[in-house]
Amino acid sequence: MTATGAFTSIEEAKTGSTVYVTTDLALLKKFWAECELGAIDDSTLESYLGCPGKILEVEDDDTANLEWITKDTQWIPIEACLRDLDPALRRHAPFQLTEMVNEASVAEPFTSIEEAKCGQTVYCTTDLKLLKAQWAVCELGNIDDATLESYLGCPGKILEVEDDDDTVQLEWITKDSQWIPILACTKDLEESQRCHAPFQVTEMVNEKSAAEPFTSIEEAKCGMTVYCTTDLKLLKEQWAECELGRIDDETLETYLACPGKILEVEDDDDTVNLEWVTKDSQWIPILACTKDLEESQRRHAPFQVTEMVNEKEAGAPIVDDHELIESDMPVVEV
Repeated sequence: MTATGAFTSIEEAKTGSTVYVTTDLALLKKFWAECELGAIDDSTLESYLGCPGKILEVEDDDTANLEWITKDTQWIPIEACLRDLDPALRRHAPFQLTEMVNEASVAEPFTSIEEAKCGQTVYCTTDLKLLKAQWAVCELGNIDDATLESYLGCPGKILEVEDDDDTVQLEWITKDSQWIPILACTKDLEESQRCHAPFQVTEMVNEKSAAEPFTSIEEAKCGMTVYCTTDLKLLKEQWAECELGRIDDETLETYLACPGKILEVEDDDDTVNLEWVTKDSQWIPILACTKDLEESQRRHAPFQVTEMVNEKEAGAPIVDDHELIESDMPVVEV
């Protein structure tokens, strides 16, 4: 028996089944490129050849997330996998990991939100594809790959645990925070793989963030100019807590980062009535506001009303287009 049962479609792959990576390097390179799995050297690809892996996840781009016997994982094109392989051609595990076969992997992944506890320090995965997949599953919104890559390998302290969507709010060492899918986190990470903090904020480690949040309604004063948070998830949570009624994400997004002058303060539900530069106003949760905001993040006003700001021309003549109708009633002189 040699190589048998080559996969021809992602529909044939089943979670939990054990498959083997092809022994054909050219075939693996071909499908690796087709599936756009990124730059990789031949020696690393060669280390996968003939290795058994259990399918953990199946992805629409015709790849499967394989777990090696070392408990490490790798996304592999399904058409570069086999259902069985001659024992003489099989290998134990990718060679760069073989030495760790009898060692417990430091990068133990979270498998459930129940494992996450506030105050824990965890690490964001080093696997961009896993982070992207979990980000989409948790519906955390649009984000570019460069920003996601900046989170890889970073340690964060869990500030909040959200059971509803299996995410945790991580505080980086910069004191900035970000909601991250718990299944894209590990309980520890090899020191050689750790990063200090997301690169876009690393330069601010020793600077005081301009976006100082409000922590209490008592801090809000009429006449102050404040900024709505840039964090949609935070705004949604606070909107629900303050029972401000049903609203769609698109409308909430228009408020993000907009400046508003506090017209009224409502102690009962911790909200403030903000007047935008358009003179429209909106009640916003105070805990979804900041006292200042980096200029690069500020927006002018909610976009649905911005278009109306310049619509009425100053000093435009009033046009009376009503038709005058002569009355049949006699004129009475007084």
